Amino acid sequence: MHRVRLVLSGFLPTSEPSALETHGIDAQIDDADTDAAAGEQTGWYVRIDQGIKIVQYESALIWGNARPSLQPVFRPGHRAVSHRETTQGSRGKLSGMRKRLITPIPQTARPRDEGWLDLNAAAVVEVTSEDKDYPVESALLSGETQGWRAASPGTQTIRLLFDQPQRLRRISLAFEENEIRRTQEFVLRWSPDSGRSFREIVRQQWNFSPPDTVREVEEYQVELSGVTVLELIIVPNNSGGTARASLKSLRLS
Repeated sequence: MHRVRLVLSGFLPTSEPSALETHGIDAQIDDADTDAAAGEQTGWYVRIDQGIKIVQYESALIWGNARPSLQPVFRPGHRAVSHRETTQGSRGKLSGMRKRLITPIPQTARPRDEGWLDLNAAAVVEVTSEDKDYPVESALLSGETQGWRAASPGTQTIRLLFDQPQRLRRISLAFEENEIRRTQEFVLRWSPDSGRSFREIVRQQWNFSPPDTVREVEEYQVELSGVTVLELIIVPNNSGGTARASLKSLRLS
């Protein structure tokens, strides 16, 4: 006769206590000889939440002429470990991450300098018209927020003549109109030969409709080398009228 011993794992709901917990059952069946290899496998407790209690079943299985019989035996002295206990234990092994508190940036705070070109030092500016209260440098220099406004209606031009040829990668433009409903058009172009010829970068139209639409912001990623002149031509209103051109800011890098 050959005997195979198995150790299995199972579970019982805690709401229904079993007699296995107090008495236990140890049974075996002896029968005729059979060729079976003896072996043993040990089962370990499994951690399960949801109020499930884990118990272990151990059985002796005898092979013979009769059909095999499997009967459980509860071994007291073991308990299930809850999911909460295991997660708390794992948290205790984590090391603290390096961190520091920082001061929030107010929404009204100005962003730090983004590497814009200092136009005051790098170029001479030409302009067809400017209001004495809104000079052109108010739109070109970092830190200025007032912007430029023309002194008279109609098409206006702002031209930057660089002291040395420039390499440009980014161009930022901002316009504002808080009073008049109008359709504006502008053309941005550059020259590699001090204004003898020009190459267009962009031609753009925008509908201002105060108080709903009062601001236009454009950002262009470019790859321009040897720029000697940058020119901005503004048509304040395609329908004509008395609208005056304006520019909140122009930044280059």
